[in-house]
Amino acid sequence: GSDDFLIFPAFLAVFILMGAPAFGGVWESNCAGCHNGVVAPTKESLLVKFKSLREFVLAGRKAVKEGKMPRALGIRRAALELYSAAGAQQVEKTSESKDPFS
Repeated sequence: GSDDFLIFPAFLAVFILMGAPAFGGVWESNCAGCHNGVVAPTKESLLVKFKSLREFVLAGRKAVKEGKMPRALGIRRAALELYSAAGAQQVEKTSESKDPFS
């Protein structure tokens, strides 16, 4: 009856909310909360500062050793996500500046 009408949307909302973190990457689930520009530098500023994935990972490991960041955050996996996304955006920008019919 009418109870079924209310139960299904509530169940669906809970299901979606519980599943949401699974779709976020390592950066979103482990890093973005602090790297918001207030607590720690934003991902954009980190990508500007550290030109390569290797530089990023080494800096992250150094921060962990110095006690500035917690352990076991998945720095390398987060870097892979960020630098893969940055590379994809760079490809899009360069392709946009070329002949649109190519």
